[in-house]
Amino acid sequence: MTQSSSRKTRQNPVVQLVMTLFAICVSIIVILSAASNFATTLNPDLAIALNPLNTPARLYKLTNQFSETTNDAETSKLKELAIQGIKFDPIDARLFSLLGVAEERQNKIADAQRKYVHALKLLPTEIHALQRRFFFNLSTAKFVKAVSQADIILRRWPLKWGDVTPYMYELLRHKDAYDEALKLFSLSPIARYRLVDSLNKDVKSVAIARKLIRDWHAQGIDDLQLSINRISIRLIKFKEYLSAYRLFLLTLNSDQKLHSGYIFNGNFDLSPSGNIFDWQIPNQAGMNAEIRKIRSGSNSAQKFENVFVLRFLDSPVRFSKVLQRIILPPSKFTLKLSYSTQALKTNKPIKFQVECSNKNKPLASFSFEPGNNEKRQFEIKFEVPASDCELQQLKISNDNFVESWRNRYSGTLLLHNISISLDGV
Repeated sequence: MTQSSSRKTRQNPVVQLVMTLFAICVSIIVILSAASNFATTLNPDLAIALNPLNTPARLYKLTNQFSETTNDAETSKLKELAIQGIKFDPIDARLFSLLGVAEERQNKIADAQRKYVHALKLLPTEIHALQRRFFFNLSTAKFVKAVSQADIILRRWPLKWGDVTPYMYELLRHKDAYDEALKLFSLSPIARYRLVDSLNKDVKSVAIARKLIRDWHAQGIDDLQLSINRISIRLIKFKEYLSAYRLFLLTLNSDQKLHSGYIFNGNFDLSPSGNIFDWQIPNQAGMNAEIRKIRSGSNSAQKFENVFVLRFLDSPVRFSKVLQRIILPPSKFTLKLSYSTQALKTNKPIKFQVECSNKNKPLASFSFEPGNNEKRQFEIKFEVPASDCELQQLKISNDNFVESWRNRYSGTLLLHNISISLDGV
């Protein structure tokens, strides 16, 4: 018993020394690791020297040096840095991707593409590999794969979407790529909008965007209004008036179709969609506008109707607002409008006009009576010329005047119903 106790006593200093040395080593490792982490962005070379396992420091140096390096010698050094990093961290996709960048700069295209493919196997959303594979597949006519990579970039890296948008038109000109995009981008409203928005730079690209919208609409996808509105505006800018109007009409839902005509939703039963061929809400300082439900009829037989309300806020206001674009063929028409007013005071008459969108001269014009007026109806005949008037617009305006507090507008103007009909029909 005495010998055993004595042996344990003699061993204790050795055990304690080992434990102390182990604790010191652990502390040194922790300190070096902490120092390396601190130096990751301040001095990546020092960070790597302190801790070769510091992959973020290696990536930081590689990324920054690649953006500055152009000569072969520096590229070779960076390639070796990436290879060393892979030895310490063989499952980091970013290192393989940056190694591919180095090999691509050395014109080792096949080797670089293999590194990008491997990086995407490790991490399917690695951005550098995605971008390089997108451009490679685009250049080698592998259009379906390129569309798939564009879809991932948009979903995972939306801020990088601008890097591929200039190429989407050329890509989607090919039927197999178009069909793939139609399928993949249909899954997300944001993806659909961003794709359509990338195709609005010229007439040819807008034509593909218009086709995408119509095909999605035919598939029963109904939340396309923002894209429809966006492309309608671009088509108008490119003077593709009929194409814009057809897009609007062909994407109406069943309820909206019941309200189509030369003027859309002329009884204001529907909420505005934001399309240029639908009602625009002309709010500005000194006035506001809305479509809302009001009571109508006698006390014994009250009912409700929707009206377009323009309310003036007892201040000077000068305005010339397009309410809706329309397309009428060259012919003779009759405009019918019903309105009422409530304590309407005007410095200059408020006018309702039909005019060619590219001209200031109205085709038809009417001035609203100020004061308190029960529902009034008027009609006016006008003619659309055979040329230089492909697009028309409904506009409300007042004349130019000096904006002073003596020239104030107040009260309310209510538009109840507006329609245009072809004469002789």
